[in-house]
Amino acid sequence: VSERVRYERDLETARSAAVAAHHEAEVALRELRAIGRITDVAIGRSTYDEMLRELLARLSEELAVDEASVLLLDESTRELVMSATHEPPDMAELSVRVPVGAGIAGRVAESGEPLVVEDLSTAKAVSPRLAAQMSSTAAVPVRNENRVVGLRLGSNAKPRSFSPEHIRLLEIVADRFSKIGSQPVLEEHGVYDVVKDFIDYFKVRVSNKIKFEIDGNPQLKAGLNIPLFDWVLENLLKNAVNAIDHAGNIKVEISASKTRHQVFIDVSDTGKGIPRSKFETVFQPGYTTRKRGWGLGLSLTRRMVENYHKGQIFVKDSELG
Repeated sequence: VSERVRYERDLETARSAAVAAHHEAEVALRELRAIGRITDVAIGRSTYDEMLRELLARLSEELAVDEASVLLLDESTRELVMSATHEPPDMAELSVRVPVGAGIAGRVAESGEPLVVEDLSTAKAVSPRLAAQMSSTAAVPVRNENRVVGLRLGSNAKPRSFSPEHIRLLEIVADRFSKIGSQPVLEEHGVYDVVKDFIDYFKVRVSNKIKFEIDGNPQLKAGLNIPLFDWVLENLLKNAVNAIDHAGNIKVEISASKTRHQVFIDVSDTGKGIPRSKFETVFQPGYTTRKRGWGLGLSLTRRMVENYHKGQIFVKDSELG
């Protein structure tokens, strides 16, 4: 009997380990899928700059770091300069120039290899903020045609370790940063399926006290660029989640105009609502109700809908609650 009990216990342990491994693999896959959706797309330069800032803010959350930034190489002086950060930097940080070979960033630019420093007190950093306020950092090179043109940096105020998976994620993002194209290509997709696919991805990343519902005609199709459209959905859903105090519902309804030449996507939530005076303001660059960030989320969302998908986006109605 004891042998059987031991066998069954070992079997259950093995099953649990397999489930955990499968879950970790799914989580890793979702993370890579998210990065791919955000970055593997051709867009114009000005939009790219703004998306880069938003992406860095998102990555700082994903990797649980206090700072995420990109430095680019000035070929004329062989120095690295700040290109973008996850939140507005101070002027002192913008003026810092890191010679290739010096400090942490310069060493990465010189070697072309990732570098992890889990205890910055043992390393010499050129950046005053990195030296004074950060305890750990990880950096990977940004390449263009095998040349190092900059680097991607993630830093944390408290000591921490960076796993090989974290470095791989940084490398994937860094690779995408170097690929800037032109006008995105639109392809016909079933809108319901695209929205449902994204909600399935998104809902596991928020509280299970927030319930999602999707309703509409699965046959409706529209020209979409999936990475940009996913970005639109994520910004809208994140705003809906942030509007909900503790628990609530988010609903996405998909319908068509009478001529079926237009597809309508209505996103509603049971959150605190938007004052009528802010219906247009929320789409302006710099508008945010959060303490951190650039306030570019809904501004970029409007640009992606109107400039790239030739659609319209607006606040249809809202009740303060």
